[in-house]
Amino acid sequence: SSDLLNSTIHMLFEVQDLAVASPATVSRCGMVYIDPGDLGWRPCVKTWVESQDAFRNDTKDYILELFETSIDGGLKFIRKKCTQGMVQVDVNKVMAVCNLMDALLIERGG
Repeated sequence: SSDLLNSTIHMLFEVQDLAVASPATVSRCGMVYIDPGDLGWRPCVKTWVESQDAFRNDTKDYILELFETSIDGGLKFIRKKCTQGMVQVDVNKVMAVCNLMDALLIERGG
């Protein structure tokens, strides 16, 4: 009931997918769902690279070029030749690469 909530309470729900949601539920809640397969890994990598203040612009361009030339082949290799203990969408695998590069390349204070 709307009587239980007041103007100072805000709620946010995050769902894995909308497999069982009706179109009415989606429209009422104002949800936007983008399937990870439709989005792809490139926007996530571009955002990660652009957020790296420690990289010069030429370094950022080089890293993006490395991703462009390597990631699709690596993902194809994983799908065809590797056994995965837990299935992941490609963007999660690529973001793991970004996190590893972040840990190895970026010097943090402390």
